[in-house]
Amino acid sequence: MKVVVAGAGIGGLLAARALAQRGHAVVLVERATAFRPVGAGIILATNALATLDALGLDVRPAGRRLGKLDIVNEAGAVISPLVLPEGGPLEACSFHRAELHERLVAALPPSVEVRLGVELDAIEVGAAGTALRFTDGSHLHVDLVIGADGAHSRVRAALHPEAKLRYSGQTCWRTVVPAPDLAGTSEAWGQGGHRFGTVPLRDGRAYLFLVSPAEEGAPTPPWAELAARFGAFGGDAARVWPGVRAEGLVHHDLHELDAPVWGNPRAWLLGDAAHAMTPNLGQGAAMAIEDVGALALHLGEPLEQAHAAWVADRSARVARVHAESARMGRMAALTNPALRWMRDTAFRLTPPSVGVKVMRALVAPGQALAGRVAGPEGQARST
Repeated sequence: MKVVVAGAGIGGLLAARALAQRGHAVVLVERATAFRPVGAGIILATNALATLDALGLDVRPAGRRLGKLDIVNEAGAVISPLVLPEGGPLEACSFHRAELHERLVAALPPSVEVRLGVELDAIEVGAAGTALRFTDGSHLHVDLVIGADGAHSRVRAALHPEAKLRYSGQTCWRTVVPAPDLAGTSEAWGQGGHRFGTVPLRDGRAYLFLVSPAEEGAPTPPWAELAARFGAFGGDAARVWPGVRAEGLVHHDLHELDAPVWGNPRAWLLGDAAHAMTPNLGQGAAMAIEDVGALALHLGEPLEQAHAAWVADRSARVARVHAESARMGRMAALTNPALRWMRDTAFRLTPPSVGVKVMRALVAPGQALAGRVAGPEGQARST
């Protein structure tokens, strides 16, 4: 089949690679004029890493293995520990987004035609294929379109004009700073619903994310106000805060779709284009990676049956993660002191084994998918 993949983020690059490896003629289009990943850092958990393995791509050399994922209070005291022993069933790695992106770009097969600086202008789906018009005036007629063009997807807007992004009520700043002595990963839940995340990266750096309740579209507060807000955190946050610079912060409001939308048999949606969610579980990119694993598993003729099988495989899984991420975000953003005390107390009294059980339940469906992609069923699809 001739396939256009719209969007060269994690999901789009991986989809282009997987489809080309399975013999399809792939054109990858990206609105940016160069490969420029947006963001600062990212964590990939076991389900994402296993799915990448099943697709024949090991990204671990570009990242750093994480030994623990702790939730802490504003002072830095642990309220919910999660230890990830090396060689155990759970695994997580952190990456600088640019370095992960470079690895995915380098893994594109030579057969993939890449068109940069091109954006979809119009899409018309017919029984015999899909007609595309681009902003540079070019046209294509293809068998299939994969919309992997992010939360503000042009493909989704054409296929599902009723699907609108909803503001979560929270905004986020991300940055990367020097942090040679940072050993663990933590997310601090502070007063006023503010959060401070610290994630060690390779080469003595750390990825930081700062989250606050805010009006949609509100500008970043003056530096003195931001420093007073996040400089009050203790623990790892206090150790890395001196390296934060106003000019190094990437600022985004956090949006989500009310419910996933999956396109149609001639135009499939994946990743944020299909199910943009809040990042509170660190599973947004993992869901896109799983989408590609399922795409590799199910894509074939007839497209109607393939699309139906793919949606059936993904819809319940994504809906659960979407809802749980939103729930975790609401819990982390509590502002009432009494409710915050009750939340923190409940977390402290919960045995660490429960956290491991919850994590295993979160990643297990993705690990099972990876097994199917790597096993006889997936191998049959790739030949």
